[in-house]
Amino acid sequence: IYKDSNGRVIEKVVPLLVGIEGSAAEIASLADKTVYAPVHSGAMLSKLNFDWAFNNDELLINLNMPDREINKQTVFITVRDVEDLNGNPMMSPVTWVAYVDRNSLIWEYRTVELFQVYGLGQEDEEEYGYEVRVLNTSGRRHQFQIESLPDWLSVDQSFGTIQPADDYTIRFTYDRSLPVGVYTDIVYVTDENGLSEPLKVVYTVEGFCPWDEVDTGELDNSMSLRGQVVIAGANNSFDTEADDVIAVFCEGVLVGRAKNNFDNASNKSYVYLTIYGNSKLEGKTLSFKLWRASTGKTYTLTPSSTVRFQANAMYGITPEAPIQLKTGVVETQQLTFTQGWNWVSWYLYPYSSALLSVFPAESGFSVGDMVKSPANRTFSVMSTVGDGTNWVGGLTSVSHQQMYMVHTGKSFNSSLEGVILTAAQSAITLRNGWNGIPFLLDEPASVMDALADYLDHATYGDIVKSRTQFAVFTENGKWEGSLQTMRPGQGYLLKRLGTDPVTIHYVKPGKRNAKQETAPDTEGAFSTPEAASNMTMIAVVSPEAGTCGTLRAYVDDELAAVAQPVDSVYFLTIQSDQAGELVFRTENGTRLAPQGATFAYEADSHQGTIQMPVVLAPVAEQGVYKIVEDGQVIIVRGNERYDVTGRKLK
Repeated sequence: IYKDSNGRVIEKVVPLLVGIEGSAAEIASLADKTVYAPVHSGAMLSKLNFDWAFNNDELLINLNMPDREINKQTVFITVRDVEDLNGNPMMSPVTWVAYVDRNSLIWEYRTVELFQVYGLGQEDEEEYGYEVRVLNTSGRRHQFQIESLPDWLSVDQSFGTIQPADDYTIRFTYDRSLPVGVYTDIVYVTDENGLSEPLKVVYTVEGFCPWDEVDTGELDNSMSLRGQVVIAGANNSFDTEADDVIAVFCEGVLVGRAKNNFDNASNKSYVYLTIYGNSKLEGKTLSFKLWRASTGKTYTLTPSSTVRFQANAMYGITPEAPIQLKTGVVETQQLTFTQGWNWVSWYLYPYSSALLSVFPAESGFSVGDMVKSPANRTFSVMSTVGDGTNWVGGLTSVSHQQMYMVHTGKSFNSSLEGVILTAAQSAITLRNGWNGIPFLLDEPASVMDALADYLDHATYGDIVKSRTQFAVFTENGKWEGSLQTMRPGQGYLLKRLGTDPVTIHYVKPGKRNAKQETAPDTEGAFSTPEAASNMTMIAVVSPEAGTCGTLRAYVDDELAAVAQPVDSVYFLTIQSDQAGELVFRTENGTRLAPQGATFAYEADSHQGTIQMPVVLAPVAEQGVYKIVEDGQVIIVRGNERYDVTGRKLK
């Protein structure tokens, strides 16, 4: 605004660009949204209620607005026409900018970053929890509430009270069932006045590359290859992710490994592979695989031309065109076996259904290992045949539409190549009674999500269980119990009470909004490796037993189950390989027994419901008794525990 000497506003044209020489076209190019100044557009402003007063040479401005309406907002204050002692007005308005922050409750950190390697650390609860403090910076007590939690994050205390100048520790627990990826959200702590303080939570689930570095001990020669990874699809594209790993194999042996290399200058992506070999591998065909860090999946790569190992050879090196390595419909799924019994399945259609093709001896199986089929009650054992080993028995072929019980003498990983299932291939049929079912999704899902197609066919009392956990379908229309997440590679048993067969498909989770209010997922918390089967029980402890805490179940003194209460209800998955009397004990060793009944261990049986759980009450016990935990015999006298030598245990 320009005024003349009398204070009247005059119109004056001011150039938009000052001091720029050039043609009109050059000046106009600065406004084409390609090259322009880093300016911010003016946002719509809202008028605030206020009053003001003078105090000598001070101007006091009071905003008559609730704190929650202006908190975390930018306030613009403009003053004009203020006169000095001689009555002279201000030459032009003056503006101050203030950022309002009235929060007394603040987070200890601005951002929390959580990391998880997919498939690792699931046995240790400490590895998927994180503690953050909420600080009360004021001189009075405040109530708080934790708001806007995403469905993959939970807290141990969502509301409470913080004393003046004190703090409160909040423990976050993140969902370990999420697939590989980066998940970001904002969590708020809000006080009783509605003032909220944000906390940014970044949860990264990292994939685990299945290949180590190449063992060059017996490989004294090498060759070189320059290639480009092409991701097949409607519009074929080059893989530009720097963390993706390309591996080279010759007769099943890892002979080369390198990460993708993206050049920002040329905007091109290459992989430079040093491939090792020896005279035995000379002339042999090489195969290629891709592991994608963003998804954790492994794909088979098909080269644009056949590549054979030749010492000192160079493939795709300038001026030659790079070798194109293209993905297809073939994927690789990793199956993890732990020592003892495993319930396994797979979500790919393998090249062959032969037992030895799906479970090859060279992947880690040894003589004496066993595979059982619950569907047709057949089995085979790994035995020495001629110069090698093979599966011997009535089970000769396997199906992706079934689950299998596999006993191994050691822990190892095995890989399975196959193609993605079609809609028809991914259907499973459930009949009355127990059904051995696979998990046909390539990422974990809650039981509610995965079995969403079964909801209309489920009957109250239906049970789905893994080797260590279970869930029951209740009158609430959802699955409740200790089994909360179904995972790729795992096998399950589902008991259908309905008489008619039903065919269903697994449902892939969408935005993961079907969160269940069930027990924390404690996969692997307790397991009896040598028990192939289990039975399940829903139980409560009578008030006479006092505070129970952890509940243990024994079969003939062998520890068979450990469970924590979920709203005072225990979901017991009792694992054993023998028949015998069931004995229950509290944390302090008090013996419990079912009221009005006695139970013995029976594989695949179930006792109790949510509405009518088995009631466990204290029973008198005289003298000394023994129990077995982790293969160790423990002598119990009252509340004291001793080993067989008489040494007191903690």
